[in-house]
Amino acid sequence: GQYLAENKGSFYGIPETRSYMRSMRLYAECLYSLGQVKASITVMEEMIELNPIDNQGMRDQLLLYLIETNEDEKYLHYDERYKKDFMAFPFYNRCLFVFKKQGDTEESRLHLQKAIAKNKYVPSKLISRIAVSKVPETYVFGRDSEAEHYAYYAREIWQKTPGAVDWLKQQIGRK
Repeated sequence: GQYLAENKGSFYGIPETRSYMRSMRLYAECLYSLGQVKASITVMEEMIELNPIDNQGMRDQLLLYLIETNEDEKYLHYDERYKKDFMAFPFYNRCLFVFKKQGDTEESRLHLQKAIAKNKYVPSKLISRIAVSKVPETYVFGRDSEAEHYAYYAREIWQKTPGAVDWLKQQIGRK
């Protein structure tokens, strides 16, 4: 307890804490896979509190799971906090968030255009009947490997968001 409190804010920067943080990540992912989404979110938020720089990239999954659980205020808080992120993950998350709130609007289509500009391979992975079976160990921005990384976590959430996949198919059909 005291060690956590004394080092909160720069936790991952201390080499001795990295195995603890990796364990937290695996624990959060395990909770999610067991259907305990809210508990998983709590662990991810604790991780970000310990290490706001978020070297592990937990914010990407956190934001996705906040969309899934309709925790809009928390989503907006973390999205604002990490608004300078440049990878495909936050762009597709924003697109899903806006679509889930508004449906097919000019704003949701604009977010999709921005997301596709970051990685054009993601939509086909999201609408595929075949799930990505494992998360890639590494990925390259804008490439198929990054699309697989996003789809591994996001595909099911997109597919269970009413109308999202049909909208995505319709939008990419126009390209």
